[in-house]
Amino acid sequence: MFPAATVGFPTCSPCGASKSPESTPRHFSLKAHHDASAAGVSVRYESGDMRQLPMDGPFDAVVCWYTSFGYFDDDDNRRVLSEFRRVLRPGGRLLIETIHRDGFVRDFTPSPFASIEQVGDDMTLNRTTFDPDPVASRRNE
Repeated sequence: MFPAATVGFPTCSPCGASKSPESTPRHFSLKAHHDASAAGVSVRYESGDMRQLPMDGPFDAVVCWYTSFGYFDDDDNRRVLSEFRRVLRPGGRLLIETIHRDGFVRDFTPSPFASIEQVGDDMTLNRTTFDPDPVASRRNE
C-alpha cells in the first residue's frame, strides 16, 4: 500500500497509522508491512486513532485512504481534520479518498447479501446498509 506512494520520491519517509481492535485480524496492516519490505521501502507504522494521531509532524502530506474519513459524528470528524492539520507542515498537502455517491449507489450490495474480498488465505466480508437521507436519520437520533 505505501510503496506505490514512494515511486518517484526517493527521499520519502512514509509513516502509517491504523486502528484495529485487538480481536480482529490485521490483514491489511500485515499486507502493508509485507509489500513495503518486498519493495525495499522502510515504513514506520503506528497503532492509534485518527482523532488523536499517535505521531507528530511535520509531514509534507497526509493521505487518508480507504474512505476512512467521515465515519464519526461531526465533532469527531472535525477532530480528525484538526489532527491532520496539526501534523502537516505549513503548505503541506492533504488528500482524502472518498467514495463517489453515484458510484456507491450503482454498485451497492445490500444486506443480507455481502461482498467478499479474498487475498490468499485471508477474507473480508462486507455487509452493508444504506440510508439515502442521512440528515433525516440524524434528526431521529
